[in-house]
Amino acid sequence: MARKSLLFVRQLTLALLLLLPGAAALLAGGQRAVDDLNDDGVLNAAKFAASWLSGQRETVTLGAPVADGAPRALSLHRVLAARTQVVSGVNYILSLELRLRASEPPEEGCQLHDVTVWHVPWQQKFTLTKQAVVRAGVEPCSREPSEL
Repeated sequence: MARKSLLFVRQLTLALLLLLPGAAALLAGGQRAVDDLNDDGVLNAAKFAASWLSGQRETVTLGAPVADGAPRALSLHRVLAARTQVVSGVNYILSLELRLRASEPPEEGCQLHDVTVWHVPWQQKFTLTKQAVVRAGVEPCSREPSEL
């Protein structure tokens, strides 16, 4: 009887994973696409990454000012894509368009960066765990920035 129950539970679990969209991504740290790129968690992680890449290297506490108002070389222009992964907190895997602000107008424009930001909500902190420059050159920014 116990074997039949175990077999039934396994079959039911498999059926649910096949029928429910995204259910497999919730198991074992699977990644999940984020539909709303203006989600608070996504934007907080993106702003943190832009700040970190601009020289603010400390771990930022949620709700605390990210910077003291000093000008930054990079600022968030737009989130291009986002995925999440639950791992002792949440990994935000982001593709970002970052605006480069320079003293010379010809050097202003945007760069593309892929980053992973780990957010630990119960400690209210973010940490940049991966970063790659996708487009290092300065290109004109897209016309539609994120609603920040």
